[in-house]
Amino acid sequence: MGIILTGPCKVDIEKLKVYCKNTRKHNYVIEMLNYIETLSSMPQLGKRILEVKYHQELRQLIFREHKIIYQVKENIIYIEAVIHSSINPIDFLNQLFLFRN
Repeated sequence: MGIILTGPCKVDIEKLKVYCKNTRKHNYVIEMLNYIETLSSMPQLGKRILEVKYHQELRQLIFREHKIIYQVKENIIYIEAVIHSSINPIDFLNQLFLFRN
């Protein structure tokens, strides 16, 4: 299964790279991207997120202090966002998809 990082996700990862560079967590993003790759063989690994208004099949995968938000469509895994685990994913995603639709 292929994996695509969406535009918002790419922005999240770039911000995280800058943060990690400034805090000496150089390998954090690389380790996260490697963890994301495991989805290609186990796409149902993440927990399903309920209550998101615009999308029914969103999932979240926890990596240390971040949540990786993704969905699977037609054998492709779309990574929608990477958010800090302190952020409520339902509120965040409802806002994200509100602006997309």
